[in-house]
Amino acid sequence: MILFISEMERIDTTVSTSDILLSFWMGIRFDVVITGYILLLPFLIISVLTISKQRSSIVHTGLRYYINGMFTLAFLICAVDIPYFNQFFARFSVSAFEWMDSPVFCAKNGNAGTPILDVCTSVLFDYLCFLQDYHRIIF
Repeated sequence: MILFISEMERIDTTVSTSDILLSFWMGIRFDVVITGYILLLPFLIISVLTISKQRSSIVHTGLRYYINGMFTLAFLICAVDIPYFNQFFARFSVSAFEWMDSPVFCAKNGNAGTPILDVCTSVLFDYLCFLQDYHRIIF
């Protein structure tokens, strides 16, 4: 949504509202698939433990760290994608990692027009607040 709002001036007047809504629907479908892939392993492990009527606090703690780590990584990639798209008008992909040999160049380039650290910090803070509530509700 942030990317859409930041790039609204680039949308041509010939683009219909239905095309925009369909693109959001495609994005939701993609997010659901990625979430499914992330949660598949914890689901299988918890299913096996439930069927065998076993409880393990070590497994639950490990799964919590796995879920937290994977969703943190996914949210950070999404947060980096916004300024990356604004800079290069292309989505974040494997080619973006070619510049990782020079982290100083990446930081300077990211801060050239869009405060990448501000976006990442904001998303990370929001996500950490979510994790605190998630831990309280689920475990």
